[in-house]
Amino acid sequence: MFYNPHIRTLIHPHIKFMTFKDSKYIAVVLGGSSGIGFAAAKKLASEGMHLCIIHRDRKADARLAEEKFIELSEKYGVTLKSFNEDGSEVETINRVVDYLKEESENG
Repeated sequence: MFYNPHIRTLIHPHIKFMTFKDSKYIAVVLGGSSGIGFAAAKKLASEGMHLCIIHRDRKADARLAEEKFIELSEKYGVTLKSFNEDGSEVETINRVVDYLKEESENG
């Protein structure tokens, strides 16, 4: 999956094009609770992208990550869904894809 800033689309075998009801796009970020992943999430949010962040943190770190995600959502006015799961697991990716499909149908 990748984000192309010029055409503003996501490429994924199961998700060809995702929009939400306000016509903004959604970005999926793996490892988005810290470091480069969080910096990418912050940049995408600043451009108005809704976010789906997959991260794997211990209990205490997960609470801090959720606080950072709430701050991002409020600061940039974007919707943010986080999954505190292992992004290398096929089951996790399937759950995220199912969630995004459901959101696109309801949006």
